[in-house]
Amino acid sequence: MPKKKVSFDIKSISPKRETTPVAPKAKSLETRITACMQYFLTGSYEKAAKAANINTALILRWKDQEWWHPTLIICKKKKQEELDTLITGCIHDGLGKLSDRISKGDAKLNRDGDIVLVPMTGKDLASSIALLFDRRALIRGEPTSRSETIGERSHLDKLQKQFEDMSQQFNAKIVEGTSEVIKVSD
Repeated sequence: MPKKKVSFDIKSISPKRETTPVAPKAKSLETRITACMQYFLTGSYEKAAKAANINTALILRWKDQEWWHPTLIICKKKKQEELDTLITGCIHDGLGKLSDRISKGDAKLNRDGDIVLVPMTGKDLASSIALLFDRRALIRGEPTSRSETIGERSHLDKLQKQFEDMSQQFNAKIVEGTSEVIKVSD
């Protein structure tokens, strides 16, 4: 029997997708991390999806997968390290400028429109130094304030002294007496 040639269009037999497109499993790790980082930075799945150039539906599915939360924590740590580096640089620059101001003075504009260096006031110096001293103590784990604790006996002795002083102010007489404990039966 002779074979017949059959032709058909492959598109006509392939199932049509009626759901939202699913990302291919080959989405790069970089895309996932970008989506996660952008979500951390913006707090928006839509903005994160746009920045990562993926469908919002995909990022909404990813957020429920077990890798999402640990990746989000890693993104948070990475961003905190970046911010820490920036803050440390600002502190370093600021301390250098403060040291310069302490030794040379603040730049001020005089009446003639010229910039002159004016020594820091005592109040400004004292507050700057006190703040730096406290912050250094915090960094070192040292106490920044002093508090005294007194024992129970010391506290009672102070109270006794106060009561004696009060009684002398009112010319009170000391009355001697005895006490008796009475047991009450039910």
